[in-house]
Formats: sequence, C-alpha cells, structure tokens
Amino acid sequence: MPPEPLTPWVVFAAGGALETAFLPKRIFDLRADRLLRTSVAVSRGALDFVTKVAMAAVSGGPIYEASAEVDAQGVPLHTRWSEADLLVLHPATGRILAESALGIVSCAVTRLFAFTPKDRIVVAPALHPNMDRRIYDEHLKRLRGLGCTVLGGEDAFASWAEVESHIVARLSLARRPTSPRPVLLADLVL
Repeated sequence: MPPEPLTPWVVFAAGGALETAFLPKRIFDLRADRLLRTSVAVSRGALDFVTKVAMAAVSGGPIYEASAEVDAQGVPLHTRWSEADLLVLHPATGRILAESALGIVSCAVTRLFAFTPKDRIVVAPALHPNMDRRIYDEHLKRLRGLGCTVLGGEDAFASWAEVESHIVARLSLARRPTSPRPVLLADLVL
C-alpha cells in the first residue's frame, strides 16, 4: 500500500553483504527518530545476513524478495514501490552495482532499480576494502550518468552516517515527538 500523502516513503533495497546485518537496527533507529514510512527489498544474498521477520518488524510491512510478489490490490511490488520518494540501495554490493549499471534484472533489488526513476535513487556502495575498485569505476560513473545519487568516496563505501544524513536532508524529515519512555515497534505505526 502506498504511504500517506504527506509521509515521506523510503524503500531500502539490500544486497548481500555484512552491512546488511546492521540494517534492521539502522531502520528502527531512523524510524524512531524521524517521521517516515519504510519498505524493504532484499536480494537472496541479503538473507544470509538478516531475516525477513526482522526486516518486516522494523519496516512495518512486507518484504519484497521474489520478483512476482504483488500487493493487496494485485499490483506488482516493483511497480508500486517504484513510486516511493526514495529508493536507497544499501548496501550496494559489487553485483548490485554492476547489474544495475548494466540493466540486468536478477533479483528484487535490481528489479526495483530498473523500474524506479533514477533521480529518486540513492546508491550506497559497500565494496569490501580488499576488492579492486577499478572493476566498478565505470559502473559507478554510469549510475551517476543515469541521474542516481552515488554516495561514498573513492573507496566505494558509503557509511551509514552518510546515508542517513542524505535521506534526512533530501526529504526534510521531521523529528518524531520525544517521549520519556523507550520507543517500541508499536509506536512506529503511521
């Protein structure tokens, strides 16, 4: 289901990297601090590092994993979710970077990339420090040329702080009202 009209909607699309293991906590903290709606898509490799249950709990909705998944109205998720305010490819692994740049659709993440307007896509590369960056230079250049925002520096690694600050600034996210008690998952329902 699309978000309420005035609530910014961010779709996180995660590749299979160790960084994915931190995503449930990061999304929870972001939602606990800011007024926004989130959805999550995962590659098959991402499920080596996180469970669909954890992602569904913190995002507040279904997890898009299989290309044929549809919403309650029968609309394919990649079509509906391409309407989000932002698609954040985090972590964007080498495979996600290459396939997105080349137009290869092999998973939910690359399918969302293919269907989402490129000016609404934020790419947060997560290349292992020992990987040869030169392999991915042309892919990153191509993604920028398509109109995507590519975070990170020459090391082709975007920190979560950079990702979060970009999302908050780009969508002018308002803070949630503060509460004297800890934030619970039930508090995040919009």
